[in-house]
Amino acid sequence: MLHILGVTNSLSQALQKKDQDILNAISLVKITKELQEFKVDGFEPLLEKVSSFCGKYDIETVNMEDDYVDPKRHKTNITHRHYYEYDCFNTVMDMQIQEFGDRFSEASS
Repeated sequence: MLHILGVTNSLSQALQKKDQDILNAISLVKITKELQEFKVDGFEPLLEKVSSFCGKYDIETVNMEDDYVDPKRHKTNITHRHYYEYDCFNTVMDMQIQEFGDRFSEASS
């Protein structure tokens, strides 16, 4: 999340300015592309950082290849990895990309 917030902070600050110029617009597009690339390549490094943090502080983690069971105790036929990568991580990334896409459209009109 720290990476997402760091990348999106620059974009957010730029979009709040009233005087958008072409160079600024290009940099906004680049930042949005970074978010899209992070969506594709960012889960594995994030998972490694979380695992490292949990190991350092003796925090128990789930086996990502085990079956995920939803909070209502229903078997889902998906793994923890699938749930956290696709249902959580990608959903958050899609929301961020959409939000900044919407704001960029507003800023350029």
